Amino acid sequence: MRSVRVVARLVATVATVAVLGTAPGAAALERRGPTAGVDYTFSCTVTGLPGLTYSVVINVAGTAPATVHSGGSFTATGIRSTTTYPLTVTVLRGALPVHAVNGVALTHSELVTQGPVTIMGGVPFTSGPISASYRATGAPGKHVELRPGTVTADLVTYGHATCLLAPGQRAFAVVSIV
Repeated sequence: MRSVRVVARLVATVATVAVLGTAPGAAALERRGPTAGVDYTFSCTVTGLPGLTYSVVINVAGTAPATVHSGGSFTATGIRSTTTYPLTVTVLRGALPVHAVNGVALTHSELVTQGPVTIMGGVPFTSGPISASYRATGAPGKHVELRPGTVTADLVTYGHATCLLAPGQRAFAVVSIV
């Protein structure tokens, strides 16, 4: 009976997050200036809750130089992600890779939360910052675009979560190839 109540509470909370965009009681985050980041919408599933798919918004930010020479390298700095979980969870390991269109990572380019870490529901949680180096593989006139990849997390109680990025979302950092 307890597991039915837990699942019912999670489903109700996830439905609230999907409708309102933030967890109940979560404070709105102020986002100003060039490092404000981009709010990305992900579609998530959790092995412990089969058949349930929910949306989560993760803000990803970081800075990169304005230009890079074709074949040259650059470093993106201050890469971080911020999200508000709908309920308190314990993360054993979570990962958010940062991919480059028209570029390839030269260093580790993944935000990792190594746990166990208990994250309070309704309270913004920030992972990072990290720096990552990339090499421009595109031709002059193209852009290296940095975006998050598939988010994965191993959670106590709920199992493995996988969150896929909805298509068509803009890059959080763009570097012109010259």
